[in-house]
Amino acid sequence: MRFHTFFKYDRFHCLAVAFLLLVFLGILNIYYAHAPKLGWVKLEKGQGKQTLQEMKSNLDTQTTPEDPVDWNALILRQPSWVQNKSWGLRRTTDFQKPPLTNDAQDHEDEIAWKEFFSGTTNGLVLELGAMDGRSYSISKFFEKVGWKAILIEASPDALRIPRNRPDALSLRLGICNKKSTIHFVFVRGRGIGGILEFMSLQFLKAFHPELLKNGSVSQGNSDSAEDILDWNKVRASPKVTQRTCLPLQAAFDRFQIDHINFMVLDLEGGELAALKSLDFERIQFDVLCVETNRFQNESDPYIDQVVNFMTGKGYKVYMRISGRNSWFVSPTFNSIVSY
Repeated sequence: MRFHTFFKYDRFHCLAVAFLLLVFLGILNIYYAHAPKLGWVKLEKGQGKQTLQEMKSNLDTQTTPEDPVDWNALILRQPSWVQNKSWGLRRTTDFQKPPLTNDAQDHEDEIAWKEFFSGTTNGLVLELGAMDGRSYSISKFFEKVGWKAILIEASPDALRIPRNRPDALSLRLGICNKKSTIHFVFVRGRGIGGILEFMSLQFLKAFHPELLKNGSVSQGNSDSAEDILDWNKVRASPKVTQRTCLPLQAAFDRFQIDHINFMVLDLEGGELAALKSLDFERIQFDVLCVETNRFQNESDPYIDQVVNFMTGKGYKVYMRISGRNSWFVSPTFNSIVSY
């Protein structure tokens, strides 16, 4: 009798423990599903937890009739400095010889620092095509010298940014001329992802030939996505996802930003579309680094398309080609002597 009573008692508690374990696992599942969006991520040592103000700032980004974009679905992390507007480029003596990261493929961080921003802090850098915020990052160095960073990425790698770069404003979206849905091709760990609609035939041949129509690899001359992509293959591909695409100006308007000190564009063919999505009457840049020469062919007509567009907006060509990039400077920016 005593043994039977003990068995019933023990079975009841086993069931109770099993139930509590299932509840705990359910909570963990919810946590990891929503952590990147709300900023509830494990931070690096010394970063601390997200503040109540930062959480409220995230939750306050509601859709309005005037702004039909669901920013809650696009903002991965919004630090308090965004709402407080606590940035502004200034001189400092703290970082005269800062250690460079060696992450940038063409030493873009070193060029920007030595040519334009040496001895400054608290500037604002935007990296468009930020991957996971760490791989090949140009902006990471600038955070180390006290700058604020905005990171925009459309691929699944974007979900890693809040963990890798918890102090950055991070958004997961594509950039194009108008609000739409685009097809983003992604290969983890390689900088060959981007919006299919903007990729050139040469780029697709080199990195994503399996998505082309039969015959396009050997015979196609058109750079129109409609002409060269097999959309049945695109929709069936496990490396292609559909993402929201917005004008870059919409993001600046959302966060009331009208001045970026340093902008980096690396979109595998989508750079010109991103630039055309801007209202240059409402946003100003000091220095821009734009990837225009992916295959390091200085006769590529895409280079001149970007150069002509930027000079038409009043920007000076600082370097037509340096590695894969073209560099532009605002006529009102006089390097660090201005600050």
